[in-house]
Amino acid sequence: MRKQKRTLNESQKAVVAHAKGPAAFWAVAGSGKTTTVIARMVKMISEDGENPEKILAVTFTKNAAMEMNKRLECEGIQIRKVRGDKGARVGTFHSLSLEIVRDGSPWSKYDIDAKDSLKYILKDILGWKGMNWKGADLTKVQGFISKCKNELIKPEKINHEIAGGWGYDAWELSKYIEAYKKFERARHQRGLMSFDDMLSSAVWYLQMDENAKRTWSAKYEHVIVDEYQDSNTAQFELVKILSEDAVSLLCVGDDDQLIYAWRGSKPEYSTKFEKHFPGAQMYFAEENYRSTPEVLVPANNLISMNLQRVVKTNKAQRESGCSVVVEPCGNMDDEAKQVLQTIRQEQSENEKSKWSDNVILYRTNAQSRAFEEVFIANKIPYVVVGGTNFYARKEVKDILSYLELAVEGTNKAFKRAVNRPFRFIGKATLEKLEKLSKRNHRTMYEEAKESMERIGLQRRQIASMASFLNLVDELKTEIESDDCRSVDMLLTSIIEDTKYIEWIQSDEGTDTAENSRVSNLKELVRTSARFESAKDMLDYLADLEAQMKKKNDDAQRDVILLMTIHKAKGLEWKNVFVAGMAQGILPHAKSTEIEEERRLAYVAMTRAKNRLVLSYPIAAMIAGKHKELQPSQFLAEAGLKGV
Repeated sequence: MRKQKRTLNESQKAVVAHAKGPAAFWAVAGSGKTTTVIARMVKMISEDGENPEKILAVTFTKNAAMEMNKRLECEGIQIRKVRGDKGARVGTFHSLSLEIVRDGSPWSKYDIDAKDSLKYILKDILGWKGMNWKGADLTKVQGFISKCKNELIKPEKINHEIAGGWGYDAWELSKYIEAYKKFERARHQRGLMSFDDMLSSAVWYLQMDENAKRTWSAKYEHVIVDEYQDSNTAQFELVKILSEDAVSLLCVGDDDQLIYAWRGSKPEYSTKFEKHFPGAQMYFAEENYRSTPEVLVPANNLISMNLQRVVKTNKAQRESGCSVVVEPCGNMDDEAKQVLQTIRQEQSENEKSKWSDNVILYRTNAQSRAFEEVFIANKIPYVVVGGTNFYARKEVKDILSYLELAVEGTNKAFKRAVNRPFRFIGKATLEKLEKLSKRNHRTMYEEAKESMERIGLQRRQIASMASFLNLVDELKTEIESDDCRSVDMLLTSIIEDTKYIEWIQSDEGTDTAENSRVSNLKELVRTSARFESAKDMLDYLADLEAQMKKKNDDAQRDVILLMTIHKAKGLEWKNVFVAGMAQGILPHAKSTEIEEERRLAYVAMTRAKNRLVLSYPIAAMIAGKHKELQPSQFLAEAGLKGV
């Protein structure tokens, strides 16, 4: 049965009818902006007789583009799916940019790097003796290069004056600039292109080739940009070029939901829209059809604290519902138990309630651990969206393999731990060691202690293996002693003695705001403090793994979703639980952009249709010690009681 269409309100009708010139459509969360965009395209083609091939709609994600295509096709609008097709062009910035680059640019034959070749090229550059920078943070260098490209700054143009406000010290900045120049030379020699290069190369091509610019700026008469607030400099400049000769330009978005500043998005492209596009018509959609007034009042209170924004208010069009609940909890495990209790209580009160009515949102991936354990223990169906189950994450398994090796001596643990961090012990060596261990009825750990000379190790490998075995021996001795330290202290020692954090940072650098491997290790240490011994923890994890394997596949159709707030943008649920509303978690302790953190909280809150629960732990276990946590400042700013 097809969902009945909602009649457009006056502001939406005005956007649909917009005829000429640039316009911005600032649409609050839950106001139906995609519905408005679809209605506009349908009117232009079906009623106004516009040529579909002269209409371009561009957005940021493949999923968003697919959804727009599907809805347009349901309306009978022909969509161009591959080059050469007839129909309206609906796609992502990257797909459009790649099409432009392939259309005669100097880089038209470059390959898209899908095998991390560029990453290894950069690692070689940073390890080159002329750089004198073997301890470089790879992710930071990649971030610098990405920023330069998104800001459209070529290697020959970047200098200390331009990048002086980016937060690097002078020595570090010199190295970044040098790395960028060497990296670009190597990239061009190999004919490789990254996703960032698609955008920047498209703009540079159109800027330097007047004929290409003239062709592409005349290609589309009507340009629509969805999620405009997420535009970085390269995307912004591309929009300006493509709309230069267009009959109309419509930029749709909500700057209050700008949560990708770390990717180069800038509030001023929204707040100064009329300066960038003189004579622009401004439309506002403030009617929210998603959430109840109880949800929107605190959300509006919170976002109004931001100074860099287009002023607007979420106005609820629904009747009153549940009050927003603020739930202080003892710790993260208590927080997960409390959330499950609330969900179960609603299910007991409403027989139509489903698991999939609920979502758990959090600031960092490490926060999923407590919820996963509680859900598994209670046989609750769940899915971690866009991530891996906590105990299956690479860094967590790496550190636990040391514990398993010291306690149980398994070959599986040996094979994992021996090269985490990398110790130059190759696959052939491990296979030879495993054959010997089977022949001699010993574990690989025992065989390595007896047969190091016989397996043909080179001098560097012998020293590396000896160091590894000594570390495991010391760990075994301590675990077997009467005065063994607590499990969290054991894991802390493993992380420190192996220099594991330094290893992953040299390989991948500090992680993005969305996914931190270091945070996962800290959470592993925190949760391990509740176990009496290393054996207790390993037994618990074995039982947990067995339970996970028994999860009913049929139940996965109706599951509770767990995801970061970044992943939740654009989605909605009946019941939203925002975990970790504590100072240092949300807002995050490492963030220097308080307005972006506030926008994150706002996005999380406005996902809720009926029920919104904001919880936070009042204490956390860190290195065996309880640390008191303060409620997030965002709760008070939202005007919520119970803080």
